[in-house]
This record gives sequence, structure tokens and C-alpha cells, in this order.
Amino acid sequence: LTLERLVLDGVELVELVCKELGVERVVLVGHSFGTVLGVLMAQRVAARIRAYVGAAQVVRWAEQEELGYDWALAEARRRGQVRAIEALEGLGRPVQGSYAGGVRGLETERRWLARLGGVSGEPSFVLGFVLSTFTCVDYPLTAKLRYARAMRRSLECLWADLGRRVDLVRDVRTLDVPVVLYAGRRDHITDLSLIELWHATIEAPEKRLEVVDDAGHLAPFEAPDRFAACLERVRVT
Repeated sequence: LTLERLVLDGVELVELVCKELGVERVVLVGHSFGTVLGVLMAQRVAARIRAYVGAAQVVRWAEQEELGYDWALAEARRRGQVRAIEALEGLGRPVQGSYAGGVRGLETERRWLARLGGVSGEPSFVLGFVLSTFTCVDYPLTAKLRYARAMRRSLECLWADLGRRVDLVRDVRTLDVPVVLYAGRRDHITDLSLIELWHATIEAPEKRLEVVDDAGHLAPFEAPDRFAACLERVRVT
């Protein structure tokens, strides 16, 4: 399981969808880690991509982790959340995007980030989002039962490499497809400042940044009607 393997699988899927639907191009949508795949896929098969939509766009993997950790610790101190302060200070700032203790350290950081309001505009939304994994009718029970273990295994295989490699400001200066970025202002996993930086520097036939003020990293799910409207504008243009 490597980033390159996932990109190749994605490219193959684009070709399959085009063949099955009898179309020349598709709209490619990515969320969070999927935005890394989306950008790399759009580079490989631009002729097949009508537009690229990145929700919670990853820009600089290592830097985004530093910003998220710093925000969580500062917010914990501001609120006087002793348990959060102790956990985050004990964990320490990430190095090249990786935390002490590996995946368990990442889970600690994400847990407190969510509780402090850095993942969604409404912290309680995160629990419902996680539970939807198990209530969704599109996945068999076996996949649901294996979800947590599979997620951890994927992180173990991929995380360190992503921290070292992913920097779109440095490596992706142009895309030959229209680019639409959809971001939550309260997102402290993929910080808005980095998304704005890449949006300002990327050269593309068209580009647009849409910011949802009261949403976070889960903006497509927190504001689904607005996200659907964003996709519809892409589809009809």
C-alpha cells in the first residue's frame, strides 16, 4: 500500500468510469487525504478531468500538522483544559508531520482537536459523522467491523511518507484543469491559510475558492446543500 499505488488505482478507475458511462471527462472530487490523490490523478490524466474539486484540501502535510497541533494546545490553554494540555504537551509537536508514538500519537492529537472544536463547526457533529460509517447502507457489515483496524493499518503504511513528500506549493504550481476548492473556516486539520496560499499560487484554466464560515474539516457533510450546489455549478459550466 503506497501513495503511488493508490494514484494508479484512481487513474484506472477514471478510465473505467469514462468507458462505462460513455463520456470523455469526469468531475474529480476529493476530500481530505483524497485531495492528495485527486491532485496527483489530475496531473496524470488531465484530458479525462473536466474539473477538480478539493474539499478540505491538503497543501503542505507536515506544516498542516504543526498548525493543527499548535492550535489545539493554544485552545486548550485558553480554556484551561488541564487534561488536554497534559496530553498534548506530553505528545509533543509533530516532526515532519509525524507524532511521537506513531499512529497512537496521531489519534491522541485528533481526539483533542475534535473536542476543542478544530474538526467541525459543532464538535458534537464529529460523533455523528463517525457513527454514520456504521449506519451507511452502502457498505457490508464485514467492512464496517474492519474499518478501525483498516484505517490504522493504512495510516501505518502511508503517514510518514506523506509528511515528507506532500507540498503542493512546492511541487504543483500548475494544473491543466479547472480547480475548485471548498473549505471550512474552522478546519484545523487542513488549515485555511495553506489552502488560500495554494489557491493564490496555482495556475489553472479557472480556479475558485469557496469558504464555509461555520464549518470545519467536514464541511461537505456539515453543509451538504451548499456543497451539492457547488458541485452543480461545476457540472453545468
